[in-house]
Amino acid sequence: MPGKRGFTLIELLVVIAIIAILAAILFPVFARAREQARKTSCASNLKQLGLACHMYSQDYDELLPCDYYACNSNTTHRRLVDQILPYIKNTQIMYCPSAS
Repeated sequence: MPGKRGFTLIELLVVIAIIAILAAILFPVFARAREQARKTSCASNLKQLGLACHMYSQDYDELLPCDYYACNSNTTHRRLVDQILPYIKNTQIMYCPSAS
């Protein structure tokens, strides 16, 4: 049939090569943007934890959480979480988004 022509193998390979080059350029940019978003999320989580500790200290005569115990025991982490838990709405702020 004259007038009906498809793509040649060379043309398809050129298009695939161009797409592969663009992908190789863009993937590192997306990875950096994703990591930057995780850093921002982590900083926001730390701010929320700091605000929770500040609210706790306002309610308990300016004592910081875990202030009246020795903070080197095995139960320190659990006690600290239990103390500030009423002041946070989402427990996911306890975890870093970049942690595996």
